[in-house]
Amino acid sequence: MVDRMGVAMTHRLSNENGVPLASVVRAFVLATSLFDAESLWGEIEALDNKLPTQAQYRFLKMVAGLIKHAMGWIATRAQEQASIEEWIARYHDSAQRLLAELPDFLSGQYHEQWQREQTALVGEGISEPLARRLTSAHNAGGALDILLLDEYSDDDLATTASLYYEVGAWLKLPWLLNAIQALQAEGRWQALARASLRDDCYLAHERIAADVLKQPGDTAKARIKAWRAERGDIVGFVRSRLIELENNDASNFAHLSVAVRDLGRLVKM
Repeated sequence: MVDRMGVAMTHRLSNENGVPLASVVRAFVLATSLFDAESLWGEIEALDNKLPTQAQYRFLKMVAGLIKHAMGWIATRAQEQASIEEWIARYHDSAQRLLAELPDFLSGQYHEQWQREQTALVGEGISEPLARRLTSAHNAGGALDILLLDEYSDDDLATTASLYYEVGAWLKLPWLLNAIQALQAEGRWQALARASLRDDCYLAHERIAADVLKQPGDTAKARIKAWRAERGDIVGFVRSRLIELENNDASNFAHLSVAVRDLGRLVKM
């Protein structure tokens, strides 16, 4: 099952993004190595005859979501020709720490979502350590963005990760990403549009976080306050628009395209 999933992900990503298959395969190897996906998939497969097959497949897909997102990130944004070994040496330990300590870095809706999912998995009969790992993998879509920010920041990983999620929670990005993911895609082009919205949201989040990291302050909240003061009224306008959309449950392609476009206006050029 896992082998078929890996083949399907590599071919699909190559076809959707026009990336050479060799680059996508390299991205798959890197993503699964950085996040120890094979180990997680192995633990899920070890649940044979203990949990329903459909439940196992759902758990496999939770990990696959992180790997597919990481593959796209690596294949389309990481243009440098570092070897697989160099990439793993550069990011593996930080990636593992980020997953292991993820709940400590999450804020607001991010943490609430993580807690709900972890509790639900334990309720389905999964051990607490495995439930924790699965939930963190499922909620770590911004992991590579955080690792990149950390590499070029004077702050430590914990500070960088905590600020990334504090900014996202303040801007209502957990709701926005969930709304994008929930869009019903009718056909290939709508599926590509949905993927583009999601990727643009992550990219804007990363660049906004990079800007906030440069601000003065001893805490994430203090830095956000300084960033808001520097950027002026546009920040309040965009946040109010996102709150309005969330409260009105406005989540079709048109609404969410406007939301992501507005989010991009916060990126400092």
